[in-house]
Amino acid sequence: MGKITDKLRTAFSRFVLEWGVSPRYEVDLPLCFRIAYSGRSKKSSRIIQGNTYDLSESGISILSPTIFVDGMHAHFNTDINTHLEIELPLPHKSINIIGETCRYIKIDSQEYSYLLGVKFLKISQADKKLLLDYLENIKRKPQTVHHVIKPNFET
Repeated sequence: MGKITDKLRTAFSRFVLEWGVSPRYEVDLPLCFRIAYSGRSKKSSRIIQGNTYDLSESGISILSPTIFVDGMHAHFNTDINTHLEIELPLPHKSINIIGETCRYIKIDSQEYSYLLGVKFLKISQADKKLLLDYLENIKRKPQTVHHVIKPNFET
């Protein structure tokens, strides 16, 4: 995935520089998420297994096999508020995040078809602290390999 990785990193780095977003760190963690609609039409999709591409204190890039499941789209809806309910396993504990897809691109990969840029909308104080501690650890020791548990999103 070398050429694809370089191409994606360049494209998303441009967004970070243009938007003045928090520094992103390359992270390779399995995760799961579901698409959820709020408002009049409250419902959520089945779980989608994905992987992180990069992570910051304000957002995440998710590699996903799909952006459309159970009749729900991860980004486009004209009259419904759409968000993602994400479970992200960190080395010591999984954290839960509510996010909003800001952009996505189609990619050419054997395992994943899309890269989603997601900004965080809601995260508990305890989970935010775990996330910030994790990012600080990466910043101090970027060569450290982080082994994590697989996500176990409740159905």
